[in-house]
Amino acid sequence: MVEFSKEDLIFLAAAVLAQGYITPRLPDLPEGGLLSILNDPTTRSLLIIGVVFLVLHSAWEYGKELLSKDEEGGGVGFEVFSGPPSKTLYAAAIRYQDIDWEGQFGTSRGDEVTYVEGPYCPRCETELSIQNKSRRIRSKQKLWRCPSCDFSTSRKTDTRDTQRDMVGKIIENEADDAITNLLAQDEPEIQDTIEEIAEAAAEKESDVENFINDPSPETHSEEVQDAIEKAVEEVVGEEKIRQDPTLRVVLRKGLGYSVSGDDRNYEIMDEQVFEDKVRRRRRW
Repeated sequence: MVEFSKEDLIFLAAAVLAQGYITPRLPDLPEGGLLSILNDPTTRSLLIIGVVFLVLHSAWEYGKELLSKDEEGGGVGFEVFSGPPSKTLYAAAIRYQDIDWEGQFGTSRGDEVTYVEGPYCPRCETELSIQNKSRRIRSKQKLWRCPSCDFSTSRKTDTRDTQRDMVGKIIENEADDAITNLLAQDEPEIQDTIEEIAEAAAEKESDVENFINDPSPETHSEEVQDAIEKAVEEVVGEEKIRQDPTLRVVLRKGLGYSVSGDDRNYEIMDEQVFEDKVRRRRRW
């Protein structure tokens, strides 16, 4: 069964409309020749529809190729701004839309810089390359493909809003949250809240005793993390969380607490905040 993309259906509709305008204005061909078959109204209409459709489809594909030609080199480093920062404040590896990326956020000559590299294969960490898979009638299917293990997945965005652009925004947002979380730890009110949460969690799960020294959720069991989440709900409350953006960041980044309505469509595989450099730039 032949499938048509949304663009192809639009082109087909435009071709039918164009045929209605063009056909009545074409002169009849001399009888007796091979081309006289085109005097048949049905044949002429179908031919015009087919030609217009192919012209529109070809022009669309050519335009997309021109827009994406800068990507055809494969998985090279992508510079959201001018290049890697000279002073890195935050670095992370994330999995977004089934593939892995690495990003840095920092400063260069006083300017904020975000730099993204990838994508990488989630199986073997090899840089992925671009492949355009031809299909009948429909537009080419664009894939990320691994040259080492043959992993492949579709590219889910167009050239104007590429996955790498989105990853750059994710890195910026995560960097801002990570820096906010780090600096907030110096605030007495935040410290008091964390200690109060730790005490409430310890009453539910004895293994929480080392919580204050190492609040990272990756280091705790499910039982400990569950106790921490219940303590957060008791000590802080959802209303205060909604009203205090800094507290939201601290709970998510520092405690791994899942704030309501704060779901993310990516996974942070690894992250690092460069504390000395961050604390010297306290404008965050």
